[in-house]
Amino acid sequence: MNDVAKKLRLASHKTGENCRCKRLQRLESISAEARKVILQTLNSLLSHNEQNSYLCGLISTHPIPRRRPRKNAEESNFHDKGYRYRVRMLRKALCKISVCYKAFMKSLKFTGGSPRDARGRPFNNSNKLSDTVIANVCKHTGFFKSRKSHYSLHKTQKLYLSEDLNILKAHNLYKEKYPEFPLLYESYRNIFNRKFNISFGYPRVETCSTCDEFAAKIKNLKNSTQENREDIMTTINTLTVK
Repeated sequence: MNDVAKKLRLASHKTGENCRCKRLQRLESISAEARKVILQTLNSLLSHNEQNSYLCGLISTHPIPRRRPRKNAEESNFHDKGYRYRVRMLRKALCKISVCYKAFMKSLKFTGGSPRDARGRPFNNSNKLSDTVIANVCKHTGFFKSRKSHYSLHKTQKLYLSEDLNILKAHNLYKEKYPEFPLLYESYRNIFNRKFNISFGYPRVETCSTCDEFAAKIKNLKNSTQENREDIMTTINTLTVK
């Protein structure tokens, strides 16, 4: 989620309806303008941590003075503490007005439910690539002619493709072969790098010292032959002039 969406979400609290509490009847006494100021104060906070700290300052606990259980002691579920809820507003001075739980929730438009931790839970991701697309990428990559490293065979199982090929060209070839299964370049590249151990171009270690020595001798022989040919041509030209 980007920063703009986060800010909009933090500032999305709205005032609810009256709680119609018969005991306190405090929310009805708070004017619409005062409720608007309460919401503006909450929405102006820049993070969830700041909003949570602000809300914690409006909630306090107290011991339960008297219990009136309607069930037997064995069946009753006694609470250890009671809670008081307040809203902070400015009249002649900054003060806290006691409200009931429903009024507290409605004034700030909260659901009252605890947030659920969705980490590690399966979810329906509409952007998830289908198995068919992944299989097509794997099948298409298998069409490329590749070879293993000759001198590093026991060190790595990496495959090498021609140096004339790269991921962008491979992606363009994929789009030509599977136009009915469109795939973005970044997604193609992620599948390519995750599913395969492939590099483009052959490694420098593909030649041994003996091969390098023979290559150098052949190159020197060609150079010597060229020099001898030039000497012969120079001699012929000299004799012709005489």
